[in-house]
Amino acid sequence: MNKDKITLIEIFYRTLKHYLARNGLKILSLARLAGQRYVRISALGLYRYYKPLPNEPKMFAEILEKLHKDTELSMYLGNSGIRIKETPSKYKYEVVLSLETLRNLMDELRNDERGSND
Repeated sequence: MNKDKITLIEIFYRTLKHYLARNGLKILSLARLAGQRYVRISALGLYRYYKPLPNEPKMFAEILEKLHKDTELSMYLGNSGIRIKETPSKYKYEVVLSLETLRNLMDELRNDERGSND
């Protein structure tokens, strides 16, 4: 995978983790109660947590579109339990996570917090 594609993956994960740091426990609890195997996160929810650094795309929609349309990137995310799905809404995409992937990301966030508190 080339450097530009790796950068897109990194930007996506940074934004997703930022969103989950605020909303992940609530989503995980509700999904468990409902017996869901997957959760969907609207692109709108993620847009609000995207903070582009210099030289990064200004619009998160561009990132989601590239991740969705590029077979290599889509397969990479799919192997991680994440799918970018096109929708008929005006925000065009949603992120579908397996509950296992959500749990793993929440564990990573907890470990990151512990590491920064040491």
